[in-house]
Amino acid sequence: MIHISDITNEKRLEHPKEKVAKGQTVKAVVLEIDRERRRIRLGMRQLEPTTVDHYISEHKAGETVSGRLVEVQGDRAKVELGEGVLAICKLKAQAKKEAAAEAPKPSDVGSLSAMLSARWKQGNTAGPAKESMYAGEVRTFRIANLDAAKRLIEIELAS
Repeated sequence: MIHISDITNEKRLEHPKEKVAKGQTVKAVVLEIDRERRRIRLGMRQLEPTTVDHYISEHKAGETVSGRLVEVQGDRAKVELGEGVLAICKLKAQAKKEAAAEAPKPSDVGSLSAMLSARWKQGNTAGPAKESMYAGEVRTFRIANLDAAKRLIEIELAS
């Protein structure tokens, strides 16, 4: 049997005859085998390409794209690159790279106190508050990895 929800990704069907007809040959994948009830559950929509599949086929690693942050948790963020297309962005590695590049290494206590005094007077605008990320924000990212088999898109902050 093919459940009505496993026929197509396109839209919600009211009746299976909207998509298939009696006697029609279709391609389907076996989803479940129930030996006790002697039933096989089939699905057709699992063979159709999804919006993520289309996105992966149209883009390459290294491209710059824009996306909206959906969720930020710790060192990872979920980013929506298009309707139904989510990517994962690792934040901690990027922040460490930026902090290492920006932070000067003080050679003695005198230079450290001078640096802290200068930051205090500036209002510490170069601190992590400037780079804070929040859900709903639109940013520019660089595609780090596209995995078509896992339907996974990994991105990083564009510099």
